[in-house]
Amino acid sequence: MLRHWVIFGAMACTTNGAFAENWVTVDPNPNRTISVDLDTIVTDGAYRKVWVRSDFRNGILNVRGGEGVGRTMIRYTIRCSDHEFSTGQMVVYDHNYRLKDSVEGLPDKFEEPVPGSFAEKMIIAHCRK
Repeated sequence: MLRHWVIFGAMACTTNGAFAENWVTVDPNPNRTISVDLDTIVTDGAYRKVWVRSDFRNGILNVRGGEGVGRTMIRYTIRCSDHEFSTGQMVVYDHNYRLKDSVEGLPDKFEEPVPGSFAEKMIIAHCRK
């Protein structure tokens, strides 16, 4: 699962919208708390865009540089009509919340979520009629 988040994250970079202040925790667990920024949710027809933040209490290794990661913020685009998502931007912070990296992604490359994953739950929640 971590591998998928890192791969998804490899499709991302910063924007001013990434730093809004209306974060709501949607998936707390002992190692990673996932939050969604309600102020950045945008709907455009069958598409929804949302920033998702993951805080890693114990850190995770950054496969690109081997240094610890304390937080990631990823901009997801959800295509409700096909039950798919893409990642367009990602920002990576260390444990002191200092910016470590920002990555441009592939916002036009949509894929199906892994069954039972957070991505699947996110799609279901955002695409309810």
